[in-house]
Amino acid sequence: MWLPIVFLIGLVASVTGGYKYAHWKYNRKELVWKASGVESAIISFYGLLLSFTLLSSGNAMKDRLALVHQHADALSELYLQSGFLNNPLKAELQGYVVNVLEIKIAYSKAPRREQLSWEKKADQLTRSLWRTILATGRNSTKLQLEVVQIASALHRASAIGYRSFYSNHDRLPVTIIVLVVLGAWLVGILVGFMNGFNREHHLLVPLIFIVLTSLTILTILDLNNPALGQIRPSFENYADLLQYLRQAQS
Repeated sequence: MWLPIVFLIGLVASVTGGYKYAHWKYNRKELVWKASGVESAIISFYGLLLSFTLLSSGNAMKDRLALVHQHADALSELYLQSGFLNNPLKAELQGYVVNVLEIKIAYSKAPRREQLSWEKKADQLTRSLWRTILATGRNSTKLQLEVVQIASALHRASAIGYRSFYSNHDRLPVTIIVLVVLGAWLVGILVGFMNGFNREHHLLVPLIFIVLTSLTILTILDLNNPALGQIRPSFENYADLLQYLRQAQS
């Protein structure tokens, strides 16, 4: 939470510092500074860097959402396969799917400090079901084919579930975050400087730069941390599937 605040303060300070430096170095001494053209190239380069970083963060969010849909589909498949069984394993499989869906929904609403505990509950359910499936396969030769199919479906569902969990903890490399933040401050100094040496001072360009850069980088930071950010993958697929299964059971 502290990084966005530090970034915003640093960005405003960099633009103000560039403006003050230009005023002290040139205007106060009545010197003339001429742009060389490199300034526009620097700003364009930083704009490309910012756009690629935003694109990467957006793609990561899309991947997280895709995993949610894949996991819901895998759980639905597991529930469907359990319908062909006529033994106690059927009820346990269906109960497992319902419980995992409830855990995922609770996970999406829980604060960050409680999310890990919900994932541990899902992991414990999966381990318990694995033990039941293996025991059923060893004790009943007639059900081995069904057990193999159920085990394959459970493996797929649990594997996607783990991938979904770890994807929520994937972050952009720290070096990229540092590069984007420091780049914003350096370009802020340049924008403030270019505006400050002009005798006809105006705040429109620095203000637009601060607003656009702030919104873009804050969006990147938000996308980079779905546990704390406001932009999170939607878990409505889990809720819709859970509602459908409960209606089917009634």
